Amino acid sequence: QRWRVAPFSTTIRDDDEVLPRSSRVKGYEEAVMSQQQLSSLWQPVRSHHSFYSGGAVRYCEHAGVLVCQHSGSVVGVDLSTARPLFTLQAEGDDVLTFDVWGDGKRAGEVGVIGACRSLLIRHWSAAKDKTGGGWTSTLIRSWRGHDSYISAMCVSPKGTHVATGATDATVRVWDISGGFCTHNFTGHDNGVDLVRFHPSRQVVFSADSGGHIRIWDLHQNRQYGV
Repeated sequence: QRWRVAPFSTTIRDDDEVLPRSSRVKGYEEAVMSQQQLSSLWQPVRSHHSFYSGGAVRYCEHAGVLVCQHSGSVVGVDLSTARPLFTLQAEGDDVLTFDVWGDGKRAGEVGVIGACRSLLIRHWSAAKDKTGGGWTSTLIRSWRGHDSYISAMCVSPKGTHVATGATDATVRVWDISGGFCTHNFTGHDNGVDLVRFHPSRQVVFSADSGGHIRIWDLHQNRQYGV
């Protein structure tokens, strides 16, 4: 039988009818005793802390780490234990969106590039300690992005460039190692919600909030199609 506990000022009901007062009191006492018994029999072994509060989620296969947004920061999570491994943040400057890639030749390294509320783009690197004791993270560089908030990011397949789309309807491509813009595309009539690199060609796709998809040729530095 399923019981539902209600405040004392209201009537306690089961699924079908009003219960007699004696049954209500007895059921309440049994529920309290059961809770006390559980408290004495069970002790916590591990606590899982919150690591996701909405926003982008990425999986870095190179490092085997789930990376997600949490309260303005970026958190790397061990999927086997649900334990946070590292946290990337800039004090007072929330991360709006981000992307990741396998950074470096050594396993257990992940590159993270994030767009912040200050309009800065930040590039971090996180890696396992060589001793195996934990993870360390380093801010590699930061640079000015668009003239308005960045709403979409995508790192190129080789991890050398990042494409960004912003609420000002522009699309830009950046050299990650140098932190400079290589391409600046205009043509959208609405804010850009999604950007993606072609897996094998020098092409970027972008989609805006009005439902239009545009194709940009990086070799010729122009719009390829819409």
